[in-house]
Amino acid sequence: MSSSGPPHGGGSLFSGHQLLETNPIYLVIGILVMVAIGGVVEIAPLFYLKNTLEAVHGMRPYTPLELAGRNIYVREGCALCHSQMIRALRDEVERYDLSSLRITTSGGETCALSQPAARGSDANPMSDKDLENKLRDAATNWNPRHDIAPLIDAIWQVEQSDDIASLAALTVPRA
Repeated sequence: MSSSGPPHGGGSLFSGHQLLETNPIYLVIGILVMVAIGGVVEIAPLFYLKNTLEAVHGMRPYTPLELAGRNIYVREGCALCHSQMIRALRDEVERYDLSSLRITTSGGETCALSQPAARGSDANPMSDKDLENKLRDAATNWNPRHDIAPLIDAIWQVEQSDDIASLAALTVPRA
């Protein structure tokens, strides 16, 4: 009785695949060997590099004031709504476009409702005065005796400030 070729597919590259497919121990050993090779290929070059960071033209480390502000921004969850993520124009149009609804009844009467973009959105931004009034209202609801004017002045001058502690101190109400 003659066979048409060598067992397990002959001398091809994948001739041992049946051994791996039928024996889980060999499969696990093969996976571990491949992961080890991949790990060495990825990690070994790091031992020969003096620096793994590349300098980017125009980038600089945060100043202490910027770092403190960033930490507050992240801690308070501001990044969830106020991210600097670049959005496609189509998404912006869909997100901030006016919402309108038109219904025609069976009697032929047409009813229409239109809702403009939310105040403070990109399509309907708030002015500086609106932002100040919003902060004043929030502070009044929080503590009616708290004088918010020095805090607002400090916020408008935060870029010229050398010390964030002076701004933070203004948020504490004085009895």
